[in-house]
Amino acid sequence: MRPYGLRARVIAAAAVAIVVAVVLVALAVPALLSRRLEDSLDASLRARATDVARLAAASPDLVTERGALEGGGLLVQVVDRRGRIVARSGTLGIRVLPLDGPGRRALTGRRAASGDARLGTDPIRIYAAPLGELGASEAAGGAVLVAGSTAGTDATLSDTRRLVLLVALLAAALGAGLATVLTRRALRPLTRLS
Repeated sequence: MRPYGLRARVIAAAAVAIVVAVVLVALAVPALLSRRLEDSLDASLRARATDVARLAAASPDLVTERGALEGGGLLVQVVDRRGRIVARSGTLGIRVLPLDGPGRRALTGRRAASGDARLGTDPIRIYAAPLGELGASEAAGGAVLVAGSTAGTDATLSDTRRLVLLVALLAAALGAGLATVLTRRALRPLTRLS
């Protein structure tokens, strides 16, 4: 076996190992970050929905008062058992949160649900929870929908993917260069012998 052939094989094996490791990191980091950011947003949405549900249970008339649903920069909408809007936060403006998906499951299935949707052209994450059925308020038996924009999360993930890819390419190039230098040094005695 020629030393040059052995050197090429060792360098190729090292380069393949480096590329595989870098690809795994490039896939794992954005996936983990995406999960963490989504979990954090979901926790905020759940907490706000819980606050609104408590308000609806303790003081049903307050839910429909102007300004009662403000706070936190989240989009909040309360619907009655038929899906008609009873109250909404000012952050929604003239927009209406979609009732399909999580909202429908909260109304008909009487269980909380979350999912992704669009509000116009904006990507959002929605959490919907059923409200108590007791009482004579308009919201009784309805649901609360809380949403937050995912545009910031999407931008962060996009930037992270680009950064990880750049660092991965640099690490692969550096690793291949180091593998070449170290292999040459390690095989130098065999080259002299041949």
